Amino acid sequence: MSVKPAICKECGVEGTFAKVGRFPDSTDERTYLVGWRCPRCGNLTADMCPVGPIEATPRSCLNCGDELADGEPCAGCGMTATEAHAFLAVEGARGDVEAANAAFERGLYRHAFALLDSLLADDPTQRDAWVAKGRRYQRIGLVRAAARSYERALAIRRDALVEIALGCAQEEAGDHEAAIRTYDALIEYHDAAGHRAIAYGNQANSLSALGRFEEAASGYLRLSTSCRSETADGVRCLLTE
Repeated sequence: MSVKPAICKECGVEGTFAKVGRFPDSTDERTYLVGWRCPRCGNLTADMCPVGPIEATPRSCLNCGDELADGEPCAGCGMTATEAHAFLAVEGARGDVEAANAAFERGLYRHAFALLDSLLADDPTQRDAWVAKGRRYQRIGLVRAAARSYERALAIRRDALVEIALGCAQEEAGDHEAAIRTYDALIEYHDAAGHRAIAYGNQANSLSALGRFEEAASGYLRLSTSCRSETADGVRCLLTE
């Protein structure tokens, strides 16, 4: 379950991290897949993982995200808080964003998310942890979860790149009205020409998706003027890396 590498059933050896993504054709954002490739035979094993708590609180089950009752096992997965912490290897682990990012890079997504969730449950003002969650959700394709994480980060402090990432997540979720509002706020608040140019282009894409073609054309013109270029073709969402 991506707390540790999957073991190849054929060879009995640990796989190496291969890929991660949303469950194909899934729109509920409740699960994602982590793929492990056997270094001996090349077979790919997929772990299906529950998303867990998106906005963790001290009462959140770190395993499945349901709310825990005092002293009772989780109604969603049956684990106690102690069992979930042990299963997700949180106890005794270094619980910071750097450690979580290192675990993500190794493919240990459930462990990494649990580290961030444990950190945020204790202190929800940890802005960098919200941004880290948003980035990973967005890379997986869990764009609604990404948007919620970015919103929590922005409530702590405004940041142009995070606002752009929020707009991108809203676009990818099909919530173009919300994306337009996000870009409006960015254009009004931030002065950097590069950030405003991205906002003009991405906002125009959302306007076009809603059939508001005259407004979209005006946005592409503002982009063209801002970038001193002749075309807005190929404008894409800027994702924070």
